[in-house]
Amino acid sequence: MGQDSVRKTDEYLEKALEYLRQIFRLSESQLAQLTFALGNTQDENGKKQLPDCIVGEDGLILTPLGRYQIINGLRRFEIEYQGDSELQPIRSYEIASLVRVLFRLSSAINHRFAGQMVALCSRDDFLGSFCRYHLTEPALANRHLLSPVGRRQASHARGPRLSLRFLGSYRTLLSLLLAFFVASLFRIGPLPCSVLLILVYLLYAMAMTLLTERGKLHQL
Repeated sequence: MGQDSVRKTDEYLEKALEYLRQIFRLSESQLAQLTFALGNTQDENGKKQLPDCIVGEDGLILTPLGRYQIINGLRRFEIEYQGDSELQPIRSYEIASLVRVLFRLSSAINHRFAGQMVALCSRDDFLGSFCRYHLTEPALANRHLLSPVGRRQASHARGPRLSLRFLGSYRTLLSLLLAFFVASLFRIGPLPCSVLLILVYLLYAMAMTLLTERGKLHQL
């Protein structure tokens, strides 16, 4: 590329930048701020900064500078699923037919024992904490919003329910098969192995319940 080609390319880029500044109604100071931020798009936590926006009653509202950043790929919202975890799209690491069967089964159980689940999760003792750990999920309002989601939509909380979707993933099934295979090497049958896995999980769940409750006490 010759010297004239480089000079013409610089002129074209400068004109294109000026046209974009006029289209998005950016001032010289905003343009300078944007140019300065090009090499510094990482915040102190190592995550990409959000596009420039202001906080409105229903969530985040993009400014002209924010729209310019998104269109040119300078910044973006880290979109994550914030709806019902049971209704999220089936992932590539899940068995579609098994996930649908497990969803119908868990829905039937939740419909049948909804009242009992609410009563158990309302208890103030260890059993109540244990049930809340398994049957409730954190409110969406407590999650760090990385997309312009309305506050009223994000603060919607759901009642206690049983979720069996984790059994439909290849990882869970392979882990169970591996556990049964290792147990067979020690001459442990499928039924004793299943009982042993349940006991190990119960001990793990009890420990996590105690840690969760202790963390809540420290936050008070």
